[in-house]
Amino acid sequence: MKPIVLTIPLYPHMPVGNVWAWDVPFQTEDIVTYKKQGPRLFMITMHSETGTRLMWKGVQENGAETVMDLDLNKFINKPAVIVDVPKGPFGEILPEDIECTLAKEPEYQEGDAVILRTGWGNEQRWKKIGDAYAYESPHFTNPGAQATVDVMVSKGSEFLVTDCAYIGNTGEGYMREQWAKLPAWERPAYPHEEAKAYLRNYTPDMWRVDFGSSIILLDKLYVIGGACNLDQLQGKRTTLVCLPMFIEDACGTSAWLVALEKD
Repeated sequence: MKPIVLTIPLYPHMPVGNVWAWDVPFQTEDIVTYKKQGPRLFMITMHSETGTRLMWKGVQENGAETVMDLDLNKFINKPAVIVDVPKGPFGEILPEDIECTLAKEPEYQEGDAVILRTGWGNEQRWKKIGDAYAYESPHFTNPGAQATVDVMVSKGSEFLVTDCAYIGNTGEGYMREQWAKLPAWERPAYPHEEAKAYLRNYTPDMWRVDFGSSIILLDKLYVIGGACNLDQLQGKRTTLVCLPMFIEDACGTSAWLVALEKD
């Protein structure tokens, strides 16, 4: 089997984990160095869901399972079907997109993981356009999310992978204009007091408008957002291995995602 890495590498100030008011940009700082002390060790700061990440109901429901409770059989050597829903910047995944692809895919087998490929995660786009990669990402509309859930539940599927940087509505009601699209120097990252002040006034109603489609998806599914290199997958089927970071009490976490393709 040939492994294909579908995971965005973590690097300082990468866009996924850098644009919203609750984000903590990925950064490293040397503790000791080869030259001064002999070994190299460094400190890492980051958001819990930086880059390619696994999310589930625990993100939005207190008392739901944490990463410590996950059944890894759901994510290791998992057969997957691939469907193409091409989308560009701000592209919306609609019910008709799902009805014309996933719902009619002849290769879709009972219990499959689903890889929904928009093309957004190809050719290191995240480095080429920076923070716009996050807030201009294609995303699910609420009806598109519900259509996806309906089809997958009917097939006994519960694991969805997509190259959308974010699965929610990308802050279109409030946070995109009020925070994410500001120049970086006007939106200092959490835990800066300005970020905390913005979040003190951010309500559940605003969250439901900004990221409502993620609420629908995560109520029933385990979802990988921010996958990349999906253009390297051949054919309509593959096998997935997903290993989330094993952080106690985490309810969503960065993950290592690999496809195993036949040689």
